Amino acid sequence: MKKLILSTLAVLAAMGLHAQLLKVESMERVRLPQGVCAEQAILSPDGNSIALSDLDGSLKVVDRRSGTARTISRTGSMMDLAFTADGIVFREASTDGQRRRHVAVKSYRLSDGRTTELVAPSRNLQTVAVGSDGSVLAVESGRMYAAGNAVSAEAVRPVPSIDHGLLYLNYGSTRTAVCPLGTDGMSYLWPSVSPDGNSLLFFAAGYGTYTCSLDGSNLRHLGWLYAPVWYDNSTVVGMRTANNGVVTTEGHIIATAADGSASQTLTEDNLIAVLPSATPGQISFTTTEGEMYIMNVKSIAR
Repeated sequence: MKKLILSTLAVLAAMGLHAQLLKVESMERVRLPQGVCAEQAILSPDGNSIALSDLDGSLKVVDRRSGTARTISRTGSMMDLAFTADGIVFREASTDGQRRRHVAVKSYRLSDGRTTELVAPSRNLQTVAVGSDGSVLAVESGRMYAAGNAVSAEAVRPVPSIDHGLLYLNYGSTRTAVCPLGTDGMSYLWPSVSPDGNSLLFFAAGYGTYTCSLDGSNLRHLGWLYAPVWYDNSTVVGMRTANNGVVTTEGHIIATAADGSASQTLTEDNLIAVLPSATPGQISFTTTEGEMYIMNVKSIAR
């Protein structure tokens, strides 16, 4: 009898780990302009524009209504890229006369293509974020700035950053180390704060993906989920890949409960799906062939 109970519990636990979290109502392949291939892509909140990194390394914006693409920057990055009310905020790399790498923060206005420098080229830019009020926030050498001006701790929600592999949270002028798995030999990646501002998501090299409270407590392991992002306050989306040492041979987009209690594979085996981006109702991703797809999804009550 005891063995039967244990077997039943094991089955129920396995069912929970693979429960349905999101219903995929439809999926479409995005029609990109001829000659444009997407290594990584983000859909604008209104769905009319796509920011993407082409396979040639340039940063582009695609107007889905006209079907045209414009180059934003030859050295721009998708890292921390975000849409604003009137454009796109992005990082741009440059090299000085001594071949030292610098990174600036710039904005690109969609209406006329005007580019404005928000933060001068820096040797120690750690993160960029767009606040709920549209302000552009940068963490440089451990300090938070809004378009070049120091901001108060009350002005913004917590912004995570990585400095020499360690994870920090900035609350305006206050900076706090949050390293739930310790500091020795650690390399934290892909940190983000949940939409409600109460939880932290991160990947730790050699350990996998986790969520926790902002102070590092209530640590939950989500498994090996690369490039994780929040779908909503209770669901995380990321990619699970395999490679042969040279190229990626498998790739799936995975939805996981933020407490680690369940996970769901959202894409089929015929696609090598990577690098998801998520907003409530939609998940976009690219493939290793340079294609972009959009899934229209709906949360399942649980």
